[in-house]
Amino acid sequence: MYVTLPHDYYARRYTGHPVFLGGRYPKLLLRDEENRLYLYKVYRYPVEELAAEAEVAAARVRALAEPATTLRVAILPWNGMRGTIQPFIDRARPVDLDAFFARRDLLRAILCEHPVDWLIANHDAHKGHFLLRHGELFCVDKGQAFKYIVRDRLDPFYHPNRPRGQAEPIYNLLYRDARLERGPISHALSARINQIQAMPDEDLLHAVEKFPGAVARTEFLRLLVERKSTLAASFNILYGRLRRSG
Repeated sequence: MYVTLPHDYYARRYTGHPVFLGGRYPKLLLRDEENRLYLYKVYRYPVEELAAEAEVAAARVRALAEPATTLRVAILPWNGMRGTIQPFIDRARPVDLDAFFARRDLLRAILCEHPVDWLIANHDAHKGHFLLRHGELFCVDKGQAFKYIVRDRLDPFYHPNRPRGQAEPIYNLLYRDARLERGPISHALSARINQIQAMPDEDLLHAVEKFPGAVARTEFLRLLVERKSTLAASFNILYGRLRRSG
C-alpha cells in the first residue's frame, strides 16, 4: 500500500467516476496511467475550501510524527472542479469497537493517534475514519482539523458535532468503555507524545503555513505551539481523570 502521492501527481492524466463513501462532500475514484487509484474529494463552494486546506495541513502535521502511515493529501483542480487528492485505500473496512478490544495492537494504535488529533484539534475522528486493510490501520479524513482549536476540551464527553447529528469521536467511546484498562499512560502512548513534542516548532509551523486559520493567524500559531508544548501534561491530566472515574 502506498501512502504518498507521486511527485508529478499534478501533471498526471486521470479518469474518474463517482464513488459513494458517505460524508458531506462528493467523491470520485480516480485512476492514473499507471493504474494507481486515488480518492478525489470535491469542494464545490469557496467556503468549503477551508476544509480542503485543513486536510492538507493535518496530513503534513501527522507526517512529522508518523510518515510511514500518513496518507498524503494535496489540492488538485481537475476537470473544472477543485478538490483534494489522496491515495485510495482499496479493500479497506471500518473497524468497530469490539475489534479494537480484541486486538491490543489496534487498541494501542488508536490510542496513539489521539495526541495527533488533539494537537490539530480534530474532533471528527469517528469510527468511519479508521480503516483496516491487511491488518494495517489507516486514519483518514481530518478535514475538520483546527476547527475548534479556540474553544475545545480534552474530555471524553466533548462532542462538538453532536448538534449536527455526526458520530462521536472514537476516543470518547473507548475512554468511556468499561473494557479499557484504567492504568497510567502506556509506554507506546508516552513515546508518541514525546515524538510529537520533539518536533521543532519551525517544522510544525511550516506544515501549516498555507492554512488560513479560523482565527487571527498569529493567535492560531500561538495556540498550536502551546498545544504541542503542553501535550504530555494534558494527557497526564486526562488519564488521571480516567483512573479516578474507573
